[in-house]
Amino acid sequence: MSTLEIKSTDKVWYVTGASKGIGLAIVKKLLTYGFKVVGTSRDKQQLIDAVGTLGENDRFLAVTVDLVNEESVKQSLNDALSKFGRIDVVVNNAGFCISGALEENTDKDVRANFDTNVFSVFNVLRNVSPILRNQQSGYVFSISSVGALKGVLGHSTYCATKFALDGLTESYAQEVKPFGIKVTTVNLGSFRTGILGAEVYKPTKKIEAYKQVHGALDYIINQYSGKQTGDPSKILDILIRVYEAEGDDTMHLFVTPEANKLVVAKTELLLKDQKRWEEFTTKTEIESSAGGPSSQNVPDAIFSFVHELTEHYLINHRDLYWYKRPEVYRWDQLCDRPNQLVRYGYVDTFLERLNQYVEGGTMTYVVRDKYASCYYDALQTHNLEVLKSVIPRFNDLISKQDNVIVHAVFSGDLECVKYLSCNGYPPSNKAVNIALNRGNFPIIKYFIGELGLKNDQFMDIPCTRGNLEIVKYIHDNNAGCTASAVDIASSNGHLGIVEFLLQNRSEGFTREAVIKAASFGYFEIIKQLCTVRPDIVKETKIARAASDYAYENGYGEIYEYLLNFGKESELKEQDILGSYLENQYKQ
Repeated sequence: MSTLEIKSTDKVWYVTGASKGIGLAIVKKLLTYGFKVVGTSRDKQQLIDAVGTLGENDRFLAVTVDLVNEESVKQSLNDALSKFGRIDVVVNNAGFCISGALEENTDKDVRANFDTNVFSVFNVLRNVSPILRNQQSGYVFSISSVGALKGVLGHSTYCATKFALDGLTESYAQEVKPFGIKVTTVNLGSFRTGILGAEVYKPTKKIEAYKQVHGALDYIINQYSGKQTGDPSKILDILIRVYEAEGDDTMHLFVTPEANKLVVAKTELLLKDQKRWEEFTTKTEIESSAGGPSSQNVPDAIFSFVHELTEHYLINHRDLYWYKRPEVYRWDQLCDRPNQLVRYGYVDTFLERLNQYVEGGTMTYVVRDKYASCYYDALQTHNLEVLKSVIPRFNDLISKQDNVIVHAVFSGDLECVKYLSCNGYPPSNKAVNIALNRGNFPIIKYFIGELGLKNDQFMDIPCTRGNLEIVKYIHDNNAGCTASAVDIASSNGHLGIVEFLLQNRSEGFTREAVIKAASFGYFEIIKQLCTVRPDIVKETKIARAASDYAYENGYGEIYEYLLNFGKESELKEQDILGSYLENQYKQ
């Protein structure tokens, strides 16, 4: 293997489960190389002690995180941004192994394993995605296992979590690819960690009928615990090679010799099973009763045609059964098949060749229901070249309604949005709202900063979703503020936004903010409202009403706090009234 040459250490890595095992090995080596590292653990001090002197510098941030708690995850990401300003690589590593027969694993056991191995990853990805999208770059590694390739005796729960992790990682990779974010699942073989030792979870109650399972588990632990051949310190070098590879889109890494052998064996097994029953399992299409094309006996020539148009064979022949030599079909029999190819580009070549084999073929076919289907397909696949080819050809046939630009914004592709807005499809308020809802900062900056769009309702959505960065941008560009911005942020528990709005704007705050914050238990927001705007909160009726809501929902601390505010207000009112009556009496 060639020596690792790192292109740049000026990157920020966010690693979960960093206090031991694989995570600790990755963190320590990252620090050795000079990277900036955010390590998470349920026990911050344990992590600091484990990292030792390597972490005694400003390149390391240890954070206490309960990955199952989404607010805890959000806070850790905010801490990372506060210290380093960005996140470049995310390593979803936290996890543990639960053993035993499925019947022996309680519902509590199974849910705990899924919480850590799967749902914690959802929490991290859901909240780091806006950060990476705004950067238009990033890399995510999900540390999985060979247990995602093959079910293992006595590990049904653990393997289920790893199968789930691989599935969510593959789907997520497709969703974020347009934003310059790369994603890879790392299927590890055996490494010398504590996963087979004290860290492995065993069922408290064994069922005698599964003694074969128990024997297999005991054998694995006795034979392999502490004797695994995999060196955890070598994993990071592999991740760096993949991360720094130009133009690489590796979806899966299989690490260790046995992992590589296993994936080959699993592939062969799948092909064997597929071939065995293919004769029966492929006869599932609905027979055509209208004399249209059938999907049976599609000639191999179709695949060369598809390959020439799309550069790959991923389109299933069932989506292309309209093309079958030597038969010729009418356009009205083809339904939407041509549009399904146009999305992959090669518009001119596609239409030219298709017209050779179809009677009555015209370019206007790819316009459906007043809109160009291929127009939308190009947006969904972020294919600007297809868009540029389609617009001049069908511009007079496509409706000028806002649906087109809305689809572009929904796709999240800034270049497509710019192209459309400059070619007769100006953004509507609906388009802006979608960008705000999806937190697409580059598109928002284009609409507000470059096009100068303004609306009093623009701030509603980021106040609802808790996007402080967008709220600040709307404020800085004077693009509008709703009369209830503070109310909305308070209702949704977004303290940072409440603080910012109270400090920088005068509008957007009514009694509703106090009522909602008290009802939902947002004590820090209540204290902020009372501190900054006591003139509103100390109105007797508001304090009383809010304290009643807090009491009804079980928030005793808020109830007491607001009750005291109300009493202070009453006393002041009584003093004022008493002074007034006394003066009147003297007169």
